Amino acid sequence: MASTENLNRIEPTFMYTQIFKEILLDIGYDDDPMQNLVNCCRDVFSGNLLELQIIQEFENDYISKKAIWCYTRECFTYKMLNQVLRILNAYIIINMGFFLCDVHRQIQALYEENVSAYDGKSFVVDRGQGLTKLDFEKL
Repeated sequence: MASTENLNRIEPTFMYTQIFKEILLDIGYDDDPMQNLVNCCRDVFSGNLLELQIIQEFENDYISKKAIWCYTRECFTYKMLNQVLRILNAYIIINMGFFLCDVHRQIQALYEENVSAYDGKSFVVDRGQGLTKLDFEKL
């Protein structure tokens, strides 16, 4: 019976992430969000010369149409994002907000372009990610 009760309750962190996602998608980024993110990333990866070089490339070359490419690249973007989503670090998530919105919009656009090829059936798109057993059970 206890397992049935658990299924009827929504995990609070899931609810928080859904609310957070809606907020991030609705925020207007008036300041210089790129500079805020780059400064944050430089702090996080201060001793890692390779990541600092990639952060510099990101700052110089980033355009919203390359968001998915930047996320799937073997670099700070996915490492940092996956970590902060696990611990729900609001400061870094907010700093990554404009980037997350770009990734979201690009995925949405690609889905709309390709959904007809799948006859309206859903299709899965993911980036592989390892989870601990505890994290998996939380999901």
